[in-house]
Amino acid sequence: MKMNYLFLFCLLASFSLSAQRLVNGSLNDMYRRMENNPELKYEDYGGTPYYNENFLLGKVVVNNEEASHLIRYNAYEDKVEIKIDNDIMLSKKDKSMSFIIDDEKLKLVHYIVDDVEAEGYMIALYDGKNIGIYKKVQKYIHEGKKAVNFYQQDKPSSFRLKTTYFISINNEVAVELESSNSKRLKQFNSKEIEKYAKKNKLKAKKDEDIIELAKYFDTL
Repeated sequence: MKMNYLFLFCLLASFSLSAQRLVNGSLNDMYRRMENNPELKYEDYGGTPYYNENFLLGKVVVNNEEASHLIRYNAYEDKVEIKIDNDIMLSKKDKSMSFIIDDEKLKLVHYIVDDVEAEGYMIALYDGKNIGIYKKVQKYIHEGKKAVNFYQQDKPSSFRLKTTYFISINNEVAVELESSNSKRLKQFNSKEIEKYAKKNKLKAKKDEDIIELAKYFDTL
């Protein structure tokens, strides 16, 4: 009888382990596809290439599975770095994967700029059923200047932040939002949105207002 109980226990343990591997399959696949981050040198530039210099405790989300890790986003290289033990790993770009960092959702977005299509990480301000509003935070290098006389000092090249916004309607390729409020409202392709914005004094240039407009769009 004891042998039967032992056999049953081993069988259940084996089944539980197999089930856990199936449940965590997507995350395990993500870990397998990560690669070591080559040491990048940025000492010659002022500022930082990162959206946030420090690693922050966040979540890696793959097909509704979650795992907590220290994460940071290199907004110059458009790469997500994950710290595992003492190693800094690079995540492979995958649409099934997103990252929650400092309460912001970072995801891969298919977009178009100047008739050129690309994929890159963006912050999802609103990711709804019929509409998505995304904020792209990008670091670029602002060239420095050499001193022209002894009284001046050299100005080193430095990282600067550029922020652009994108809209995707009905899962179409995301397009960049115009700079003016009136043009942005027209990009919703809805007279109801223009009326709603006017009635509620909403500006499509404010993050909180454009999120409210997107939420309303999803009710139409």
